Amino acid sequence: MNIIKTNFKTKFGPLAFVIFGSVFNPQAQASEFNFIQLHGMQATYGDIPGFELRGAEIRGGFGWNQFFTEFRYRSLDDRSGDRKLEDERWNISVGYAWPLSANLSVDLRANYGSIKLEGHGPDEYFISKPKYEGLSSYLHYSYSDNISLYGGLEWQNLPENADQKAYHLGAMYQFEVITLGAEYTKYSDTDAISLFARYQF
Repeated sequence: MNIIKTNFKTKFGPLAFVIFGSVFNPQAQASEFNFIQLHGMQATYGDIPGFELRGAEIRGGFGWNQFFTEFRYRSLDDRSGDRKLEDERWNISVGYAWPLSANLSVDLRANYGSIKLEGHGPDEYFISKPKYEGLSSYLHYSYSDNISLYGGLEWQNLPENADQKAYHLGAMYQFEVITLGAEYTKYSDTDAISLFARYQF
C-alpha cells in the first residue's frame, strides 16, 4: 500500500500541482483578459446601401482567475451626398474561460448592450435605439508564442426586432509591449472589418 501511495504521488503529484495552480492562480489565467484595445473600423449595412461607415472602437477587459468582463464602445459614421448615417453602440460582457489544452481555450459570455443607428437626409430622418441581451462563445488558438487566432459565434435578442446572429474571426501578433491584430465580423445585416492595437497589463 505504501508503494502504491508513493507511486501515485510521484506520477500525479506534479500534475495536480499544475492544475491546482492554473485554476487558483488569478494571474496565470487573468493576464490575457486584462487589456485596453483600440480599433480602426469600417462597416457596411446590407439594407442601407451607399454608405461605408468608418470610425473607432475601444475595448477594455479585466479578468480574475478564469472569470472576466469586457466592455466595448464604437462610433462610426459616413456621408453619401446630403445623407448621413451614424452607428453608435456599446456592449458589456461577463464570461468564463476553459483551457482545453496548452494552446487552445474556449470561453462563454453573457452580453448586454445597445445599438443606436441614426440617419439624416433632406427629406428623411430615422433613429433606432434597441437594447439587447445575448450569448457568445469564442475559441482561442495560440499558433506560436507570437501568433494567436480566434473565432466566435454570437446571438443577440433584440426586443421588437429580428434576432441578430454573428460570427467573428480574428488574428493577433504580439510584439514585446503591443499586440497588433485584425478582425472581421459578419452580422445578419452588417459587415465590419478592423485593425487594432492592444496593450495588455
